[in-house]
Amino acid sequence: MAFYVVLLKDSEDDKKVVYYFGSSEEKLGRLELNKLSGEVKEIEPAPTNNSSALFVRASAKIYQHWQHRNFPEKSCWAS
Repeated sequence: MAFYVVLLKDSEDDKKVVYYFGSSEEKLGRLELNKLSGEVKEIEPAPTNNSSALFVRASAKIYQHWQHRNFPEKSCWAS
C-alpha cells in the first residue's frame, strides 16, 4: 500500500513545533513535537479511516527533521 503524508507547520516556539498532517491538505490532523526530547504526540487525528497509519509516518518524518534540528514549513512522507 502506498502512502503520501503532507506536513504543514502550524506554529513554533522555543519548546515545541505543531504540524498539520494528512493524506491531503483538505483532511488534516495535528501533531506536536517536543523540541527538547523529540517526543511526538497526536493532538488531533486526521479525519480519515487510516489516521493512525498517517500519524505513524508523519511522526517518523518529523523525528528525522528533529534529529537535524530542522523544522521546515512544509514536508512530506512518501512510500
